[in-house]
Amino acid sequence: MACCGRAEAPGASGAHGGRAFLAVGAGAGSADRLPSPTTMTLLRTPARVALAAALAAVAACSAFAGDDGAPTATPEGGIAPPSDASTDAGPTPGNDAAPGDGGDASDADAGRVCTPDMPFGTPVMLPDLGEASSVRLTPDETTAFIAAPGEASEDISEGPFPKGIFNYADVVETSAADSYPAPVTDPLQLFYETDVAGTRAVVHGRRQQPGQKFGLATPILTFAMPTAVRAPWALRSGTVVYVAIATANTRLKIHRAELVGGSWSSTSVGGLASGLDDTCPVVSEDERTIFFARVGPNGSAPAQIVTATRASSGDPFGAVLPADRVNAGGSSDDRPVWLSPDACTLLLASTRSGAPRIYRATR
Repeated sequence: MACCGRAEAPGASGAHGGRAFLAVGAGAGSADRLPSPTTMTLLRTPARVALAAALAAVAACSAFAGDDGAPTATPEGGIAPPSDASTDAGPTPGNDAAPGDGGDASDADAGRVCTPDMPFGTPVMLPDLGEASSVRLTPDETTAFIAAPGEASEDISEGPFPKGIFNYADVVETSAADSYPAPVTDPLQLFYETDVAGTRAVVHGRRQQPGQKFGLATPILTFAMPTAVRAPWALRSGTVVYVAIATANTRLKIHRAELVGGSWSSTSVGGLASGLDDTCPVVSEDERTIFFARVGPNGSAPAQIVTATRASSGDPFGAVLPADRVNAGGSSDDRPVWLSPDACTLLLASTRSGAPRIYRATR
């Protein structure tokens, strides 16, 4: 479809396609390329009429385009004028441009209307993030924490989202496998899963300055018997963390841990009980929607993403249902890792292409 002297090429297939434009209108310096009066005189009458009409269209178009060709129509045209303040702005909620996909997030998401009851589209790989078991964004969606294979084990790195993994630096690097980073509003705090006293635990790490490595971390929950506490998801306040807990006699179950009076305590989340392992909770900020991974009996089937909702944060969750269109099925292991504040974007870790990679699904 041609608009204002531009021919739009079809975008790439998938949820987010790039746009290619062929500039055929007048731009900076175009006056040097216009025909001279002598040339106009030599043209036959029909050709002169056609060329005059074309030049009139170009002139009209230039009234709606800036020097860079970007649309600047009045509000009646449905296009907001460009703003200097937005030129270098980072991602905003719902802004989900894929690194390396060649697309413009503002183009891809313009006019997109999302409601929580809409199904997600087919997940699209974020190739620039490389192999990773988990990626979590800060509340402002400008920074990501990625758990990925390191030199000796899995480490956690931090960097600007959505740039590629080579822009990231390690911020949690221990001899253990460090995974499932859970950032909060305070950039000096981070929850994550690691080894403590021979079992998996969720710990709370702190640092002195943004960009530094996190120092000594302490478990948020301790138990008398051997207990694994895994896959934290923290609310922005840093006082509520959803985790998966298992003992020697029980399977992984979703719990809600809360910091009250300086101490952490946890309770199981109602409505999610099953005879299977439930892990990797990802919860909306109002705590009314949850996505998590459900694993087959004794690991007989790979993890699949399921979801449930409830009327208020104090109620049990309703029916647990498969997440539409998100799971690859077959032998693919699919687990949710991040949900945007508007619940329109879900990031997941999946082995559908072989090694664990990060995918994005939007609705």
